[in-house]
Amino acid sequence: FEMKRHPLVRSLALEIRLNLYEELRAWYELLTANWFYAGLLLVATVVILVQVNPMPPTEIFLGTGQKGSSYRNIGKEFASYFSHYGITLQSVDSRGLSEDLNRVIAPESPVSAGFYVAGSADPSTMKGIVSLGSIQFSPIWIFYRGPEINSEEGLSRILKSRVAVGNASSSSNAIFSKMALLHGVDINQFPEFLHMPHVEAAENLRQGKIDAMAIVDSIDSPLIQSLLHAPGIHVLDFVHAEAYQKQLPFLHELVIPARSISLEKGEPRRAIHLLSTTVTLLVEADTHPVVQWIYLKAARHISNTRGQFFSDPGYFPVYLDHSLPLSKVAKRYYQTGLPPLSNFVPLWVADLIDRAWFYVLAGFTLFIPAVRMLVASRTYYSNQIIENAFMQLKLIDQRIAGLLDERAARELLVEIDKLLSDVEACWIASNSIKDVFALKARIDSIRDDISAKIDLFVQAQIRNTEISDEVVASLQS
Repeated sequence: FEMKRHPLVRSLALEIRLNLYEELRAWYELLTANWFYAGLLLVATVVILVQVNPMPPTEIFLGTGQKGSSYRNIGKEFASYFSHYGITLQSVDSRGLSEDLNRVIAPESPVSAGFYVAGSADPSTMKGIVSLGSIQFSPIWIFYRGPEINSEEGLSRILKSRVAVGNASSSSNAIFSKMALLHGVDINQFPEFLHMPHVEAAENLRQGKIDAMAIVDSIDSPLIQSLLHAPGIHVLDFVHAEAYQKQLPFLHELVIPARSISLEKGEPRRAIHLLSTTVTLLVEADTHPVVQWIYLKAARHISNTRGQFFSDPGYFPVYLDHSLPLSKVAKRYYQTGLPPLSNFVPLWVADLIDRAWFYVLAGFTLFIPAVRMLVASRTYYSNQIIENAFMQLKLIDQRIAGLLDERAARELLVEIDKLLSDVEACWIASNSIKDVFALKARIDSIRDDISAKIDLFVQAQIRNTEISDEVVASLQS
């Protein structure tokens, strides 16, 4: 208690304020004396930050294909997930996923991501985009009216009727065209194959204006669900699915078990074999890594929470379609998962550290000597002022022995007083205060020596005057 009342004991708040002032003043002196180099360091830091680009954009655009497709629903789920990270995801409708891919590739388009249906386009033409992996299976559904087609007739029977095959730019059109060519039929050469949007085709099929329609989409698509339960409309059973797989390797065989759609209604009455492609999420190659991480996290979240009829929960995302290169972020995700620090710090920080881990490691290696250097540099000018003052003081001290008259001694005394004045006008770090007092003590000592010299010169002058007076007096007498 007595210690706290002692005048030399300062409060913690005062101590903090004084220390803060001391630090700020030290760095101010250092930076103002080296403003050119500080400016260069600032410019270099800004350039590095621009190159590393740690912060993701606040708005992105995703192509989601035609209205009524499952891709629009996926887009909404992606948008909801991105909103948790402060990023607005805008869904962009189109006439088909192929059109979306063209937008992703086009440099002037704001769309930076889209869905790619395996087999619907030539991957060699897709420059500047990379894969984040497949996010779902999308079967090739062929719905038809009338009596059920037996397994031997299959697609050959459908190709002889009026079939809606989707827009010319749609993935459904592209894949159905390849399957038809296996039967020697070019859908662009016959008027029976109608190129129209899926919503319009489904309505025409219900009304009996067409005999069949082909569509590539997920089973949970609103349009697919409406057709599965529509009276008088059947799903083509690809019993010979393996034969198509041999010719078109991007296809996968899927099965809808009997009664799996509705136990109550007994739908379907028997198992249906389907051919399916995969839907891959593609992004521009320069898409911000944090955006890619969020896409992958969102895809896994959707796979875990949304019922996947043809796969187990958490199966997607997965790298199934190897026709497109995998992004570096996705490759890291499939090998080791999310950045290790993503559970403890914001994702952009974890990504920055993950991308710059080598530099971070090197930074820690240099951290201790760097701290020592900084501590030394912050008081460099204080120490330099004191050292230079001692050097000048040493030269002054050496000149004392060579003083020949009082005038030179007094000039030296003025010089040493100016040295003291210059030192007191400068800011000195607190840890150099002892050196300042040592300097002052030495200045006082040398001043005393100079003063002693002046006294000797004065006394000598007095004696010389007295002698001169005596000589004059003796001559006069």
